[in-house]
Amino acid sequence: MPRFPRAATARTALFTAWTAGLGFALSGVPNVELMGLSAFVSGLLLGPGFGALSSGLAMSLYSGLNPYGPPLPPVFVAQVAGMAVFGAAGGGIGVFVVRAGGWFGACIAGGAGFLLTLIYDVLTNLGVAASMGTLSRPGAVLAGGLLFSVGHLVSNTVIFAVAGPSVFSALHARFGSGA
Repeated sequence: MPRFPRAATARTALFTAWTAGLGFALSGVPNVELMGLSAFVSGLLLGPGFGALSSGLAMSLYSGLNPYGPPLPPVFVAQVAGMAVFGAAGGGIGVFVVRAGGWFGACIAGGAGFLLTLIYDVLTNLGVAASMGTLSRPGAVLAGGLLFSVGHLVSNTVIFAVAGPSVFSALHARFGSGA
């Protein structure tokens, strides 16, 4: 088993707690969450591997301890995998948002937020289909989750485009990049 450097372990734990905490903080607001943005930032600052690890662990905590109850196992796995994608992507493309800056950086960030949220929503809806035994007809489940997904896509696109560039730039300037 590989050993993690102490600094990477501590930072991964901090981002895990921060991301999960943001999930709990907004758990009562439908279609609005900051976990995706936080996961993306963790990837930017920790690199894609530790970003994915931190984000997956955060979603494990949030979903497993959710006050509304834990999801069924296929949904849980899809949620963890989907949030890990946010962390990995932050490590891969977050620095481009920082370098681009301005309106172009906001467009890149918003596009990343949209695409990553779409991936997350498709994965979780497929997890629901697997839980319901309707994986052979995923179109029906995806259509059923469309209204929630549209709200989630819009809110994350706006959050990433508006807050992303300044948050990414400030944290990157202060802490550097793990990528």
